[in-house]
Amino acid sequence: MILRAIATFAFVLLAQPEIESVEALIGKTVGVTALTDAVGMSTSVILRAHGIEAGKVTLLAMQVTDNAIKALTSKRIAATLLAPPYVEELQAKGYVKLAEARTYAPLSFIGLVTAIDTMKKSPQKVYGMIAALHRTMTYIVNPANRTEVVQYVSSYHKIDLPLAEKAFAAQMLGYSKDGTKPRAAVEKEIEIYRERKI
Repeated sequence: MILRAIATFAFVLLAQPEIESVEALIGKTVGVTALTDAVGMSTSVILRAHGIEAGKVTLLAMQVTDNAIKALTSKRIAATLLAPPYVEELQAKGYVKLAEARTYAPLSFIGLVTAIDTMKKSPQKVYGMIAALHRTMTYIVNPANRTEVVQYVSSYHKIDLPLAEKAFAAQMLGYSKDGTKPRAAVEKEIEIYRERKI
């Protein structure tokens, strides 16, 4: 990993309105994008932290966020891990936030990775990508641009400005200001991946 855009996961375990705790998921189905991606792994870590061992909850791979949202809103699953602004939209409709992934599993979500050979053969491409991503990150986190970025989130996701503002604030908690991640968080992330044998 040569650059981290989102150093900690801003995803939230969101449940049906009648589910009030993580423990209430025992015997139910929880949607994840994949069992071995950051969503699936974070969900497993959250469940384990609440004393729920594998097999007590069925994790169902949904592949994409849209499928997870449809399954949640049609009551085919009890809960799923979602990112802003979907969390804010669904909370406004009565769905319940059970846990924040970053509290349990400080997994990276978006970053820039390349092969050593690529760095040696095409260093200008690598530098160009780093520079472009860094400029974008700098623009997004600059308070002077907040109104414009929130308006973009609102129009892109077709949500009201107050929800877009809440979603933006939640997402910014995970953004890396300089493309790095604290060493302790990296070590915890490695530990989580090793436990899962990935």
